Amino acid sequence: MKKTFIIIMAAAVMAFSGCSSQSKTDIKQEDTTEYAFSIGETDVSKEEFNIYLYETQKSFEQLGGTDIWETDFDGRTAESVAIDNTLNSIQLVKFAVEEAEKRGVTLDDSMKNQAEERAEEMYDGLSDDIRSKIGADISLYESVFEENMLYNIMYEEITGDYSVNEKDFEAYYSEHKDEVLSAYKTNVDSTEPVNDDAVKDYGLEYYTDVMKQDYFNSEYNKWLSSNAVDKNDEVWNTIALIK
Repeated sequence: MKKTFIIIMAAAVMAFSGCSSQSKTDIKQEDTTEYAFSIGETDVSKEEFNIYLYETQKSFEQLGGTDIWETDFDGRTAESVAIDNTLNSIQLVKFAVEEAEKRGVTLDDSMKNQAEERAEEMYDGLSDDIRSKIGADISLYESVFEENMLYNIMYEEITGDYSVNEKDFEAYYSEHKDEVLSAYKTNVDSTEPVNDDAVKDYGLEYYTDVMKQDYFNSEYNKWLSSNAVDKNDEVWNTIALIK
């Protein structure tokens, strides 16, 4: 389950090893009105939050069109759900960053260059108006992409030794075989007749991804339980969709 930019549509998705970000564990905001929220010792600015929020907005609209913002989510507005999902996404990334620091995992020069290129591509693709409303400069975009790259690395490292219980998969496949077959026909581009073994392999791949995500999230939840989230209301209450 690889991601280049963390977008978590359900409850939770770049580590920074340079010195250009002001929201890292070793650099606290001196002016407490500047951060939107903190998690543990890490402050997250409104500008950084907006980078993620804008990507979350685009994901929502890809799923439900621009009318999705009029949708009721069990008594909640779509905007509030998007903001909460963005918060969860960032927390997930910060967990990965912290784990990377503990394990001494860093990005090599090639990865940093790749992050810089992707950041520039995203930044240059924004209109002047949207760029101004997000409020982030190119260096912050680069930091965000570096942290997302570290998320990908840490995801693979944390879940690398995970193995699927064969009996659990067989039970899952037996119950969901028709759904797996339908997904296979929809997503696999093949002119060959449907092969039962290929369908089962497809189901195993999907099931493994889901189980790995669950395993990673269990580690994240342990971290979250010991790191308090503190919202700076003066800034947090100004966060809104970027239009």
